[in-house]
Amino acid sequence: MFLFANQVKPTLFQKLQRRQKSCKMIKWESESEREKAEEIMKLGYMSTDESDKEDVEEDGLLTHLNLLRTLPRTWESVAVTSLKRKLDFNFATNCSVASANAQLPRKVSKNKQSSAPIPKSAPAWTIKLD
Repeated sequence: MFLFANQVKPTLFQKLQRRQKSCKMIKWESESEREKAEEIMKLGYMSTDESDKEDVEEDGLLTHLNLLRTLPRTWESVAVTSLKRKLDFNFATNCSVASANAQLPRKVSKNKQSSAPIPKSAPAWTIKLD
């Protein structure tokens, strides 16, 4: 079955759009860093998110927090992870209050990883060396 871009899992497509917007806003330290960031602006590099809940106690009150648990890619290099964090941080610090409020908190899963394959023709720098 063929999926149009807006039919991809909504959170993946939204994550890609946020990072693309952030990529254009950042003042990159070097042209090569910007080029690397643009290289990973594809759905195949976006980590999968799963809905989750977490109990949080604050001032003696127990509440249930809805969040997204990010499943890290087993093959992803530290360089890719660092670039994605930089893009996400830039978006979070520069987006509107409405956009910030629309985002569910995210936590990286420590117990589960994504089984997504390495994108075809992925550059060597994007793949973790074992």
